[in-house]
Amino acid sequence: FSQKISLKMPNALTGTPGPSETAGLVLDVLAALSAFFVAALLLLNTDHASRYLLGPLHVLARRTRSSKYRFEKAIFSSNENYKDAAKVLNITYLEKLVSAIMDTLTVPEIVGIQRDEKDFEFYLLLDCSEVIEFAEFDVIRVPIVTFCKMLLSRIDKLELSESMCFVADASAGLGPIILTKCLNASTDVAVLTPMWMAALAFVIEQDMSTAESLDIILKALCKMEVKRVKDLEQIPKSRTVLFNLPGQAVVPVLLPALQRVFPCQRHIFIYDVCESSVTRSLALANKEGHNLYCPASTQAAIGSSMAKNVTNCSKRLTELPEAIANSVVSWMASVDTYLFLKANGKKNEYSPFVLRLEYLLAQSEGNEISNVCLRNVMEFVMGSRSRPLLEESLKSSINTLRSVREGQLNSECVDAVVLSESSKVAIERCVSCHEGIQFGDRILIGSFKPTSD
Repeated sequence: FSQKISLKMPNALTGTPGPSETAGLVLDVLAALSAFFVAALLLLNTDHASRYLLGPLHVLARRTRSSKYRFEKAIFSSNENYKDAAKVLNITYLEKLVSAIMDTLTVPEIVGIQRDEKDFEFYLLLDCSEVIEFAEFDVIRVPIVTFCKMLLSRIDKLELSESMCFVADASAGLGPIILTKCLNASTDVAVLTPMWMAALAFVIEQDMSTAESLDIILKALCKMEVKRVKDLEQIPKSRTVLFNLPGQAVVPVLLPALQRVFPCQRHIFIYDVCESSVTRSLALANKEGHNLYCPASTQAAIGSSMAKNVTNCSKRLTELPEAIANSVVSWMASVDTYLFLKANGKKNEYSPFVLRLEYLLAQSEGNEISNVCLRNVMEFVMGSRSRPLLEESLKSSINTLRSVREGQLNSECVDAVVLSESSKVAIERCVSCHEGIQFGDRILIGSFKPTSD
């Protein structure tokens, strides 16, 4: 009887699962395993967990992918509003645009660089609202390589009396901010911080075009910017256009390219100690989120000679949280690029004014060190070492610098983040991994010392 019952009702009396229950158990197990793997992947994707579960090189690789994604999003997302802007592809129209730039005083402003997801080409966004032939379109898109080749063939023959000066940074943005405010008080310099340079740095780093084409783009667009500010009468004749590289994160990519393209132009390298740069970058990140002056939102060890040194100190970098580690790498990569170019100065003619930020902000009796340092920088920027500066310009710049020292400017110049002692030690260990950055008195080789001689 029991056997008959068990045939009819196996689950109720014998406890043996039937086919439907077996399938249900299998599905439950698969669901549990899926949930486990998803949770594991999500856990590994967090920096805190990956530091303990993955090897140092894997952690750095994950951080690099993450920061490159954030960097790309930050520099290209602002151009989404122009995805439907008119494309100018016809050679005849491009020639008309180049002629308008060269023959009139209406040079269009560069809005940015955009990558078209349909044809995977890069386009230059130009504000042509003041260019009569193209004013109806407001902002247009032109194929960047074709346009820059056509432009350079014309603008390279133009004798521009204005000189250029390029500012590279290893102070998390504070150095260029202060220098810009001081020079803006002078009428002898036009200061630009072209954000299109950040987009171009990404294109260079990703090897998305040939080196020859990228050099043409860089040269043509810089000269176009000089002509634009000249035509706007923002600078007197035979003076200087100063370009701030948009953040220390792009220095390893852009600085060698600029030195190669403009070997005879002036360069400034501004630096602060690593710890101060890190706290400043974290403060900017907390205040403004993704900020191209803030290396906490990027990974700067790209396209530079830093690759080997980062590998050597990978274990020490993973001792630090991601934001701090990225800031450390960004600072180290920028300084490393300077040291690399400086070591090959005879070959590449790189001879910059190396400005230690501490000198510029020095508190001394009568602020003599700070003022002399500013004078030295301004003489270098304007090429006026052999001729006196306009006293009115110098006085205005000194007054602006005094405001910086007295803390009368906004929180751009304030270190609002306090690092723990363990983080400070870890940062020092990371920096000590780089042989060239080991300077006992924290003064880089080649730094200018303030002098009134």
